[in-house]
Amino acid sequence: MSTPEHRVVNRRIRDFFDGHAARWDECMSADHTDRLERILNTIDIEPGQRVLDVGAGNGVLIPLLERRLAPRGTVVSIDIAGGMLLEARRRYPRALLAQTDVLDLSFAREAFDWVLCNSCFPHFTDPARALAELTSALKAGGQLLVCHTRSREVINEHHRHVGDVVGGHEIPTDNAMRALMAAAGLQTSTSRDDEAGYFLLADKAR
Repeated sequence: MSTPEHRVVNRRIRDFFDGHAARWDECMSADHTDRLERILNTIDIEPGQRVLDVGAGNGVLIPLLERRLAPRGTVVSIDIAGGMLLEARRRYPRALLAQTDVLDLSFAREAFDWVLCNSCFPHFTDPARALAELTSALKAGGQLLVCHTRSREVINEHHRHVGDVVGGHEIPTDNAMRALMAAAGLQTSTSRDDEAGYFLLADKAR
């Protein structure tokens, strides 16, 4: 897909999520935050680190991450959908937010200790290019997490059911994900897909 085509598709994705922003919590399960908390408890985010929160939506990860990073850590939350970020701003006035396309990031190289892609990876129109951008922003020795609070099968079926512009958006197979990570210079260290959710952790070489 060419760059102009990406931009057209990404505008449709942005408009889709903008249209759902005000009611996004209604789309989430009652235990969504608890499930995210359990996922974060399995990784080693440390106080003082810098985290890039990709596809931040209405900011669900912001308070969970800030508690782990205090007192001097930093969360930068990005999303393609400005309507989602307005909801995040309303909830967390002091949060660091930026509306940006993951295919064209403007962060300095090796700016972050962690990159977290929660519930957004299937919506990347060019996963290989997105991972290249994200890996560039990740420090040597840093880690990238792709996660969902439901299994791959459940997420993919949900997107097929919703249809519209997200109808074909699915989490790739485990082999395909590992290959994408390797092509971006990341080594998959952990991969899990079960009732607790989908979880892939990859490391950037030191």
